[in-house]
Amino acid sequence: MAALSAALALTPAEDMRHAESTMTTVTKMMLVLPSREVGDLASEARGEAFMAALEDVPSWAVQEAMRKWYRAECGDKHDYKWQPAPATLRELAMREAYMVMGTRRKLRNLLIAEPLIEYTPEHEAEMRRKLDACLTLRRA
Repeated sequence: MAALSAALALTPAEDMRHAESTMTTVTKMMLVLPSREVGDLASEARGEAFMAALEDVPSWAVQEAMRKWYRAECGDKHDYKWQPAPATLRELAMREAYMVMGTRRKLRNLLIAEPLIEYTPEHEAEMRRKLDACLTLRRA
């Protein structure tokens, strides 16, 4: 669980190395895929928009989301010949992070789980007799 929590904290907001990693992923994507906007200012503004959208997303999740984008594995609703919008890339990267969060939650639930206690039929009968005796005393 600690390792999964640590992996989820590998975000640009937490560490400059992860900011650089995310920016590298975004920059490569911007170089490879065309954008509908043109010009140097649009490119710089898009870079800032991506970083604003991804500042709290683990850098590894952004990389995995882009890998799936390049492979057209993000669903039929996307047009893979263009760059994803910042919000779209955030959504796709968060899907990756949510899988890790889900695994962490399952592990936590396993760690706090209590074993099932199975009673014998004799024990159950004895408890019912005791309960009946308590209820009989209350009525009297």
